[in-house]
Amino acid sequence: MSLRPWSIAIATCAACGGSTGDAATQDSGATMTMSTSDGSSFTGPSSGTTADDNALTSAELDTTMDTGMSDGLTGTSDDTGVAPPSGAIRFAQNGPDEHDYGQDLVLPPTFGAAEFTLEVWIVPDASFPVGPTNGGDAQLLNWSDLDLEPYSSNDWWYTGNFLLDGHNNGSFSAGTFSLQFYGGGRVRWLFGDGASDVGGQVWSIGAYPASEASSLLDDAPHLVTCVRRANGSGAALELWIDGELIDEQSTPVLADLQAMWWSDWSDFPPGQEGWFWGAEKQAAIGALSQYEDYKGLLAELRFWDIARAPADIAASSNETLGGDERGLVGLVHFDEGEGTRACDALNPARCMELYRMQRSAWVE
Repeated sequence: MSLRPWSIAIATCAACGGSTGDAATQDSGATMTMSTSDGSSFTGPSSGTTADDNALTSAELDTTMDTGMSDGLTGTSDDTGVAPPSGAIRFAQNGPDEHDYGQDLVLPPTFGAAEFTLEVWIVPDASFPVGPTNGGDAQLLNWSDLDLEPYSSNDWWYTGNFLLDGHNNGSFSAGTFSLQFYGGGRVRWLFGDGASDVGGQVWSIGAYPASEASSLLDDAPHLVTCVRRANGSGAALELWIDGELIDEQSTPVLADLQAMWWSDWSDFPPGQEGWFWGAEKQAAIGALSQYEDYKGLLAELRFWDIARAPADIAASSNETLGGDERGLVGLVHFDEGEGTRACDALNPARCMELYRMQRSAWVE
């Protein structure tokens, strides 16, 4: 089988000096409420974040990119691998108060009403190290190495790099949908459907210990798939990576997430409505100075209002979609090549807004 190569270059800065913005400090193991300059308040997780005097600014990162400190990254699929899409956007390393991110305020209207599947193509930037992310430059630089047991405390999930932050920080169990890197390059799905009455208030779908799954920090494209499959009056929540089932979690309900939370996001704190890609949402909007985030490529989003069959999920790693597949309700290619919006190929009026993206964010 002949599959498509995908060659890209990612610029990184592993250790640069600089000045900080205002620091935001939290006590580990507790939620925190912060007030912003407009009087809004936000309550959310604490990860022990403190911006220090050596933190990086995006201006310094741009300078580093211009001076040629870049590593070539090539993801090439073979008969046992995956065939990535052709377009992508790149999330870079950020300085305090300057996180780049994409915000989805309007999801496909039938996605989340009952069964669903979300497929996400990514290429995490493996040139960044694995290590602690409890403050300072390390929080902005590292992929989190922490691997706490799910539900073991109320803050077990607070530390980790958010690929997608769809948390409801007003009530974690009410409509949260997030993807987070932890344990040295593994991915877990955090999900709140109103029934997640467990430690941390969200269901965890991901390997524990993390070593039971492969790290995705290998400079290759990966397909992350989240499925909610009806099971009587409840559902099975499944996480698949590159067509292989990693973990599943049962839930007693099959809540209509659109009707309850996602149609207008009215139960989410002001300014935190919707899904935030590439960054923790409080850091993205400035309620926190910094938080560990995602660094790398986001290449395609596929929204389905069905629970795809296991055989179809396995085949999707080598599948190019035409747009008329049964149950496909959203398809974002990230192939615009420029601008500040990434739009749904099935409904061009439904777009993700992009903020603070650095130079050469678009990859073709």
